Amino acid sequence: MKTALAAIFAFALSLNLAAKSDQTTQASSPRTDLAAMLTDADNVVSATNTDLANLNIDKWSSGWKTGFTKKSSHKKDAQQTADSVKQLAGTLPGMIAEVRSLHGNVGSTFKLYNSLTQVCENMNPLVEATQTYGKKEEYNHLSADHANLLRLRNSVASYVEQRAAVVDPKGGSAFGGGAVTASAKKPDAHHARKSVTKKKVVLRSSR
Repeated sequence: MKTALAAIFAFALSLNLAAKSDQTTQASSPRTDLAAMLTDADNVVSATNTDLANLNIDKWSSGWKTGFTKKSSHKKDAQQTADSVKQLAGTLPGMIAEVRSLHGNVGSTFKLYNSLTQVCENMNPLVEATQTYGKKEEYNHLSADHANLLRLRNSVASYVEQRAAVVDPKGGSAFGGGAVTASAKKPDAHHARKSVTKKKVVLRSSR
């Protein structure tokens, strides 16, 4: 009788510990709220497009850092980069609206993530050029915009991972290197022995 009671107590204790562990995992990985994320996206993208429109590269000084290059060369390069960023950033409001209308559809949200990545990558050299040759106010605005776009991109990435985990719990991270969802089950010993002979597949994050 004592042995049976001890076994029951041990089983109940293990269930309690497992529940606490699951709660801790969920607390450390808060769910991304779609409505709040899209509202933030509207604000960040609107501010970015406004600052890009107000960027006046024609009034930049030549600066001594141009070296032996023509005085207008850095302006021309910066203007081409700015035009590219404006074109890319100009497509973001429509993508945000599409994600909202499709209620956070994974495909449309991942499309938004890819576009945010392109904007961030192209905007980086523009921010650096603005710091060197542009006005301080222009640099401050664009630098803040770039930081906010990077933050927004991370939020979108987290949301896509969470949605993908619901659709395919055993699929792991959609971006590579992410944490495996708590609901994923460990393979049994028989499956583990069979998987040793299989070729390892490396997931690469898409950009």
